[in-house]
Amino acid sequence: MEDKSNPLNQFSNFIDTVKKLIPNKHKFLVLPIALVGIIVYKFNVFVDMLSRYPFSLVVLILLSGIWIFLKISDEISNEKLEEALDNAHAPISRESSELNNIQFRLSEKFGKILFLQLKIVNKGKGKVTKFDGRLQVFSQGRDTWREKIIDTQISLRNIELEGYSEYKIGQYRASRGNEFPFKEWKYFKIIIDFIEFEDGSKYSGQVLKSKEFIRTHFFELNFDHYYNNKIKCGKIVIPFSLPYNTIWLNEIFLSLKLRIRFLCSHHIFYSQSYKLSEMDIRKLKKDNRLCWFYRLFFAVVFFLIILILCFSLYQLWQILYEILFELGSYIWNKILK
Repeated sequence: MEDKSNPLNQFSNFIDTVKKLIPNKHKFLVLPIALVGIIVYKFNVFVDMLSRYPFSLVVLILLSGIWIFLKISDEISNEKLEEALDNAHAPISRESSELNNIQFRLSEKFGKILFLQLKIVNKGKGKVTKFDGRLQVFSQGRDTWREKIIDTQISLRNIELEGYSEYKIGQYRASRGNEFPFKEWKYFKIIIDFIEFEDGSKYSGQVLKSKEFIRTHFFELNFDHYYNNKIKCGKIVIPFSLPYNTIWLNEIFLSLKLRIRFLCSHHIFYSQSYKLSEMDIRKLKKDNRLCWFYRLFFAVVFFLIILILCFSLYQLWQILYEILFELGSYIWNKILK
C-alpha cells in the first residue's frame, strides 16, 4: 500500500496532478513555481533535521566562510597582480644630461610593435635654431654586456623649439632579427656635432648621456609572489588547485602562524651586566609563564576546533544519509519495482 505521508510520494502525486491539469505550453512555467512552493511548505522537514543534528551547521557555515574568503582573496590578489603587471610592463622613459637647458628624452611607445621615440626638450627661454648630431642607443646583447642597436644621424633646421617646450625628432623600430636587444635597451647617447641658439651661442663636440638602468624582470622571475591557486601556510600546502588567487589569504595565514609562534616562544632579554638582577629574573619567570600559557591555550583551542569539526562532519553525514535513504527507497519502490 502506498504511504501517502511520505514527502517523496506526495511530491510525485503532485507532479502527476499538475501534468494532467496544466496545458503543455504552461508546464515549464508552473512546475518551477510549484516546486518552490513545496520547498517552502516542507521547510519544516529540513528544520527538523537541523534540530536533530545542530552541529552540521558548523560545517555549512565554515564552507560558506571559506568560499567568501576565497572570493575576497581572489579580488584583492588580482588587483595586486594587475598593479604589478602594469608596473612591470610600463613604458620606460629616460632623459639625458643637460646642455644650456637642453636635454633629450628617449621613451618607449607600444603599438603593434615596440618603438622608441626621441624628443629634444628645451627647459630654458632660448630658442634652438640648428642642431646636428648622432643618436646612439645601447642594449644588453645576447652575448655581450653592451651592444649598439641604434646609431643614426640627426639634422634639424628651422625647428619650432621655443622656450619651455619639446620637439619630437623621430621614432625608431627594431630591424628584423634585432628584436631582443631592442627590448633590452639600457641607455642612450646624444653626440652633439653642432647646436646653435637664437641668441647666437653655439656648442660642438659635446656628449649627452642618459643614466644606465638594468631590467631586473622581477615580475616574471617572482610570478608566484603575485599568483597562487593553492592554500598554503609555510610548508603546509593543500595539494589540489583552486579557481581562485589565494595570495592574500596565504599572507593572512602566514601572519597568524608567525604571531602564534611568537607568542609561544621564549623571548630574548639583554642585560648590561653579567649578573642578573631581581628585575631580570622576574622578567624571565614572567616570560616563561606566558610562553607556557599560550602553548596550552592554543593547544586546547586547536583540539576543540578539530573535535567540533569531526562531530559536525559526522552529523552532516547523518543528514546526507537520511536524504539518500529516502531517495533510494523512492527509486527502488517507484521506478525499479
